[in-house]
Amino acid sequence: MVFSSNMSGDLTGAYNIYAIKPDGSGLTMLTHYQASYTFPTWSDARQKIAMVSNSRNLYLMNYDGTEPKVLTSSLDIRGILYPAWSPDGSRLAFSGTDNSGHYDVYTITGPN
Repeated sequence: MVFSSNMSGDLTGAYNIYAIKPDGSGLTMLTHYQASYTFPTWSDARQKIAMVSNSRNLYLMNYDGTEPKVLTSSLDIRGILYPAWSPDGSRLAFSGTDNSGHYDVYTITGPN
């Protein structure tokens, strides 16, 4: 399982992404940044994790937290929430707001 939490004791209150085995063992902090990372979701093959940073950008990283990269920096979308993988793992859908404050659903190609 992957989840976000601010349990690291960071004084900034930042949320980080954690992974844990189904039996409750193996808790691992996957992000170690001062930005808040939320809404983690596994790709179908469990090789990639999509996540939101400070509600502004959608990121993708390897299952072990390495190689994080931003997927939405060139898009003029704010308030990004709830990323979800397509069934074949080729796309990511998420909600977000445009400059006028209107919510919409967006999709982008998500390298898997």
